[in-house]
Formats: sequence, structure tokens, C-alpha cells
Amino acid sequence: MKIVFLENVIDFGGARKSTIELAKNLSSKHEPYIVDVHGTCNPFIEACNESGVRLEILLKRENQIIMTDSSNIFSRLFKYIRFFFVTLKARRKLSLFFRKIHPDYVIVNNTKVLPLLLRNKYGSKVILFARGWFMPQQINRRDRCLYRLLVDRYCCVSEATRYALVASGIATLSNTFVVHNSINLQNLKNVRPAVVEAGTNDTIILVSGGFLPSKGIHIAVEVARKLKERAFSFRMIITGVVYDYSGSRVYYEKVLKMIDDYGLDRNIQLEIGRSSVLDFFKISDIFIHPSDTEGLPRVIMEAMAFHVPVIANAVGGVTDYILDGYTGILTRYNNVDDYVDSIIRISTDTFFKELITDNAYQLVSTCFQPSQQVEALERALQ
Repeated sequence: MKIVFLENVIDFGGARKSTIELAKNLSSKHEPYIVDVHGTCNPFIEACNESGVRLEILLKRENQIIMTDSSNIFSRLFKYIRFFFVTLKARRKLSLFFRKIHPDYVIVNNTKVLPLLLRNKYGSKVILFARGWFMPQQINRRDRCLYRLLVDRYCCVSEATRYALVASGIATLSNTFVVHNSINLQNLKNVRPAVVEAGTNDTIILVSGGFLPSKGIHIAVEVARKLKERAFSFRMIITGVVYDYSGSRVYYEKVLKMIDDYGLDRNIQLEIGRSSVLDFFKISDIFIHPSDTEGLPRVIMEAMAFHVPVIANAVGGVTDYILDGYTGILTRYNNVDDYVDSIIRISTDTFFKELITDNAYQLVSTCFQPSQQVEALERALQ
């Protein structure tokens, strides 16, 4: 079968990595293509090329048109008009590509690209791959209309996402399918450890996520503050991307100010702009993930693969990975004291740490393998 993954890539985060990985896993039995509308994210393009997956860019641009990055009404109106004509051009390009290859399925990750398929499906079945987690009330009327007009069935990255779609009234249990992320453990064997300046007795705590309030990096800084107050010896490494719009930059500056105000400069190491943190997992003792919303976070699966214990909020697909006290620790939502107490417990209770990391490794090594991911998607394609 010919399968097109239709993307509009802004940043090279976990969802985009999962798309490339899935396309690569399918290539042994099917003919996958990735189509990126604008081709503005060079790390994504490089990763596609390295994977050997066919990549088509419809309209090569230097930058994305970010609709909400201005409070000026005339500026936003100009961007909407510009976006409308760019969309028309992209739709024509996509039409030519579809006529050339005649895809059996088109898989989309979000509603931004769905308008390109209006009167442009050419007999293909459309699958919405829901890689996030959301509340039903967050789906607006426009998106519901696009789903009803264009989407034939749904894939979900986690059970939580599946139930969110069904609860929203958009999908039913019969036309939704869970296709988890996968991890190739063989690819992790040659990862070299990162170099970190830390004391001999420091516990290395890793945090990873884009600089957005929903990713909870400010909560991690509060955790660091309390650990310091309790005279706990640690080094916290915060990795993430500062996105190219004002909200992310403002949040990043807020985090920097918190670190300075709390006197945490010697305890926190910032690693900005990294698309992969595998080398940090090699040297980390604990991974914390105080995010507000998650589909099925790759970083948790990667931590488990490296035998790094995970402490996280019980949001979205996190609970597909973590059974509290068995494969990791779930905190009360953004409860700083829970994170602090859990970090200290893991650091002082060797038996407990080995128990949850061994169980977590067994989970990802038996339930999240590439062959299982392909089989799950093929069930959705039947």
C-alpha cells in the first residue's frame, strides 16, 4: 500500500520523530511517503533523509506563517490573507503529487493540513493520527466539521487519547485504533554519555520539554528550589527548545529569572535547542516530567529503555507507561512536594529503584517494539 504522512512541521519534537519512525518501520512491507507543506524545519528534513524515507516538500519556505504571534489586528489580518493564498498553492501542489503516486491512505497529525484535502483526496482513505491528549471542549466547531467531512478513521497514540476522541463525540470505539510509539533498543547501544559538570555525590535529575507553560519546566525549577532547601545534593539538567514565537521566549525568560531569584545557577544546567537527549539519559539518575498534557511522551519510553526511573504527572498517555510504584511514580498533579519526596526516595532506596526500572525496561522491551507498531497500524488500514 502507498501511505502518505501529510505534515506541516514547525519543530522537531517527539511527534515528528514518531512519524519518521513509523514511516521507516512501514517501509519493509509498504510504500510510505512523508509530505511536508513548507519544509522550514531542517532537523526534520535531515532526519527524513537519514532514515531513507521518501520526503516531498510542497512549498519550500524559510519560515512558517505564525498566525497568533501578533496582537496587531492589521498584522494578523495580513497573515490570514497571506496564509489563504499559500494554502491554495499548496493544495495545487499536493493534487499534482497525489495524481502521480495515487496513495491508498493519507495520515495527518492535526487539522492544520486537513483543508489541503478538500476536494483533493483522489479516492484515498484519510486517517487522523491523534498524537496529543485533550479535553473534548477544546475541539472547536471548524475542526469538528473538517473531521466529519474528511476523516474516515482515527489512530490514537495512547488509550487516553482514544477515550478523549470518543468522549468528544467525534469518533466511536469501532473506528478508533491505538498505535503506540515504538523504540528500537538496538539503536540505543552505541549512544555515548553526555559530559556534565557535577559533584561526586550529586544525583543527576533530567527534565526535557519545549519551553511552553504546558511542559511544566517552571515546576521543575520549584522542585530544585525545595531540594536545595533540604540540603539534597543534585544537578538538574533542563533540555528544551525555545520556539520561534513570543510566548515561548517570554516563558524561557521567566524560567531564567526563577533560576536566578532562587540562586540555582550552580544546581541547574540548561541545554537549549537539543532535539535528542539520549546521551543525557546515559548519565541521569532520575527523569521527572511535570507536563500538563501528553499523548504518549517518547522521552518517558526512552528513560525506561535506559533504566532511568521516571516521576511524572498522571496526564494523557503517561498512564499507558507508568503503573504507580511498579514502572515509575505518578505524582499528584504538579505537586512539588510529591516530586521532591519521590526523588529522595529513589535516591536512598536502591531496592525500590531497581524494581521500578527493571519493570519499566521489561514493559518497553516487550510491548513497544517496531513490529508491534506496524501490526497495530495495519489493523487500522484493513
